[in-house]
Amino acid sequence: MFPGWLRWIGLALLTPATTLAFEIVDTLPFPSRGGFPEAYPRDPIYPTLVWAQVGLLYHSNPFGLPDGASAPAFLGEDQRWDTIARYGLGVIHTQRIAGRQSVRLHARGEYYDYWTFNELDHLGYDIG
Repeated sequence: MFPGWLRWIGLALLTPATTLAFEIVDTLPFPSRGGFPEAYPRDPIYPTLVWAQVGLLYHSNPFGLPDGASAPAFLGEDQRWDTIARYGLGVIHTQRIAGRQSVRLHARGEYYDYWTFNELDHLGYDIG
């Protein structure tokens, strides 16, 4: 009937020109699959952080005595000053749960060691 080339020309004339210009919407990737890397940057991966600290302090009046007060009468010692050593340890951990949600856990402890007035020694801590 019609030669082969005439059929192709007829088919091309019946096909709208805009059909080849657009992508099908179903081929676009969903954001949950990470198909748009430039839209949202990736969240950083937080390492587990472990730290330690040591310090030395000089305190001229740890009991807060007035200037005219006698140190031996109140403290039983001739000196009213003390040297304090501080030791501390801590850890911080951030864990991703789902999507952009994460939980941060931290714990730390500090020990204050008074060299003369040992009754003031104490441990301070924080867990959260």
